[in-house]
Amino acid sequence: MHTTFDTKQTREYRVNLSSLANIYNENHEYQRALSTLEPLSGTFNNEDKESLFNKAYYINNQAIAYSGLGDYNQALEKYQESLNVKKIIFSENNPQIALTYHNMAKIYLRRGNDQKAYNLYKKALRIRQKANNADHSMIGSTLQGVAITAGHLGKDAEAEKAFQESIAINKKQHGTKHYRYAISLRNYAQYLVKIKQFSKAETLLNISQDIITELYGNNHSLISYITDVKGKLYEGLDNSVKAEKYYAQTAAILEENFGPEYLTLANVRTKQGILKLKQKNYNSALDKFNNSETIFRKNGESDSF
Repeated sequence: MHTTFDTKQTREYRVNLSSLANIYNENHEYQRALSTLEPLSGTFNNEDKESLFNKAYYINNQAIAYSGLGDYNQALEKYQESLNVKKIIFSENNPQIALTYHNMAKIYLRRGNDQKAYNLYKKALRIRQKANNADHSMIGSTLQGVAITAGHLGKDAEAEKAFQESIAINKKQHGTKHYRYAISLRNYAQYLVKIKQFSKAETLLNISQDIITELYGNNHSLISYITDVKGKLYEGLDNSVKAEKYYAQTAAILEENFGPEYLTLANVRTKQGILKLKQKNYNSALDKFNNSETIFRKNGESDSF
């Protein structure tokens, strides 16, 4: 059977658009990334290995964008599609396979499936540790996922060790003014809130927020990841005024960046509703719960969690 190959111009066109979309994803401009990728739909040659690699890269960028927009069902579907393509051209122990395992784990983590996320992070980590130096940034990223999910599953010793290793790698590879370092501090702080080490968590959250604010400003979506944890922290300290303040800030940032129907916003509205119930402000609580329910339904999700 005769095999057809793409022209150099076609390959360069695909790579350029996919690379541009990757930049938009890195800058959290997810809708712009999807729009950039639209012209590539249906243009790939399944008989050409290089074209298949470009196809996997294209689908992976779609998945990242859908994940950033909160469309986790679509993101998982795209990651699985990308994984299927990669397994045609790579061995099971290739770092490209690890990348997709890692990204799928992030989605399962966001959906609350900690065991599945943990298993995928561990698979990704094993591959990355075989392929890279111990302080490689990709290992640091996957260690973060292992740490978070281990913490959720009650594997506290493993969680603590993985957090410390990950933060050290991020500090070495990116420095203390990089968003990856800031988010690694935020993630560790979230774990510390869970185990009620509130003072240390507060310090780390303030450092993390200062870094992100200096890089991107006060209303960047990454700030909402930090203020949401601050809300939980002050709930733990029974300071409902400060908790309410930070949940409100989180909701405002999410709505500004992603719109009023963003799925994660529903989770924040639920937290706000619970606070209002504790304050016996029943009308306000009902308003928050109704808004949360509306967002869940518009996203085709169950409201039970």
